[in-house]
Amino acid sequence: SRVIAGWEESGAGDPAKVAVEELRRDRYPEILAPAAFAWAWLFGDDILNRNPLAEAHKLGTRPFQVVHGTADRRSLVHNATDLEAVLRVANPASRAWLIEGAEHVQGPFLVTEEYQRRLGEFFRAALGS
Repeated sequence: SRVIAGWEESGAGDPAKVAVEELRRDRYPEILAPAAFAWAWLFGDDILNRNPLAEAHKLGTRPFQVVHGTADRRSLVHNATDLEAVLRVANPASRAWLIEGAEHVQGPFLVTEEYQRRLGEFFRAALGS
């Protein structure tokens, strides 16, 4: 509730689902997923109980920009469109910015000037400065 606005780049909508997708991508058996979740939990990352898709509605109408590359193979682009769909329920103005051809967190390097412009405009509008 103390955060006025947020900018999210190449994130995972559902970290557990992303973990399974990574296993598939790297051709590991999906049966390893529970072990991966337990391993992450042991090191303080409870990915099963931290789900941005399940929590995004709490943002309400606060500005929140989702940014994702269309060529991202680490966190597939559906993560952005899934999150956008949840955000739009409370804030119909929410739109994900999908950067054509960008891979994982490559946006700031691929379209540097546009990225800087959009980032600045977003926070100036959100923070009123």
